[in-house]
Amino acid sequence: MKTELIKYDKADGAYYKIDHPSGVTVFYYPMPGKSKSAAMIATKFGSINRTFRKFDSDEWMTVPDGIAHFLEHKLFEGPQGSAFDFYAKTGAKANAYTSNDKTAYYFVTADHFYESLEILLRFVKNPYFTKENVEKEKGIIGQEIKMYEDDASWCGYLALTKALYKQHPIRIDIAGTTQTIQGITDTMLYDCYRVFYNNSNLSLFIAGDLDIDKIISVCDEMLPTEKKIRIEQTIPQDPEQAYQKRTELAMDISRPQFFIGIKDPAANSLTPRHEICVKLLVDCLFGEASDFYRETYQAGWINAEFSAGYESGVGFGFVIFNGESDVPDKVFDKIEKIVNEFSEADIDKATFLRLRNAYYGDMLCNLDSAASLVNRFLHFRQLDGDVFSALRALESIELSDIVRTGRELLKADRMALSVVKVKEGR
Repeated sequence: MKTELIKYDKADGAYYKIDHPSGVTVFYYPMPGKSKSAAMIATKFGSINRTFRKFDSDEWMTVPDGIAHFLEHKLFEGPQGSAFDFYAKTGAKANAYTSNDKTAYYFVTADHFYESLEILLRFVKNPYFTKENVEKEKGIIGQEIKMYEDDASWCGYLALTKALYKQHPIRIDIAGTTQTIQGITDTMLYDCYRVFYNNSNLSLFIAGDLDIDKIISVCDEMLPTEKKIRIEQTIPQDPEQAYQKRTELAMDISRPQFFIGIKDPAANSLTPRHEICVKLLVDCLFGEASDFYRETYQAGWINAEFSAGYESGVGFGFVIFNGESDVPDKVFDKIEKIVNEFSEADIDKATFLRLRNAYYGDMLCNLDSAASLVNRFLHFRQLDGDVFSALRALESIELSDIVRTGRELLKADRMALSVVKVKEGR
């Protein structure tokens, strides 16, 4: 078993990377004196992973939309009961989530950490699917899907991904639809589990005031050694341009909502450095200190609900703006004008330095919370980095890097607008 200590002197921090004999990669960040600890185990299996080569054979498998999310639900349940019943005995707060490119299971606790870790690994590594419990789950998830179908923010966001992307499965709802989940079977869940929950595709992130030897001991007991499985996948790629310029739908809401996206072709080879550059660019041009924000807010085009950010994953990435507005097309036109006329003069150096320092401070603060830390570890792990490589990248970013990112990213033909308008007669 190889154990490597990785340091970051400026933050007085370090973590252990453990290549466990089971095949799982374990990351442990010691936090001396902290009262709370956290653990998260994650797999690179999300809604975009729809077509893959089954095991080491020549057979390709295409699964129904929503199966990664469905599998997440089922792994909290075993023949001995629900994982939450066991966590209740240790006092840990636990949950899980599925995104476009990953599924994660985690807990946070102030006590009984090692017992809680055993629960986490026991349920994740011992699937229990039957025809009966799969059919029952379809009804539960179907209700969850219907709930999101009434959520204007989610519907507007999903409509934006469909406007930006023509082929990439980012445009597919993470939970699938009430129709697609009907095709999910217990056998299919086991097939997906054996591929994507193979130990070589799992990472375990732990943070807290803990004993590394006890962590390894729990892993030794709970993680069976598995032969590494090579996963081949086909994920359709998109052109750089947005698929549609504008889309809209009507829902029972009190005020129109808008979602504006700028597709990022560089996301095909995403790094922590590029992601940080994009986020700083967006903050400089559209954040609360920007001319754009001040002018559109004073004009009443946006309100305090406005946000600007960046979303990314395997093979996709886009800048996203969303908020409430009675004139969403005017907001879009204003952003498009900035995109078309972007130049170095649009970014004030003092503002850039202030935002960079603030972002650096936020990242350091994340190192002070076990729950935040394991989440950031997972995020940067997906980008083939870690929290320290992200900090080092941020230290080296200059104004010229932001300007270059803007010139490469900001193109009007990559933009799309999704509007959720007020249903007539409301």
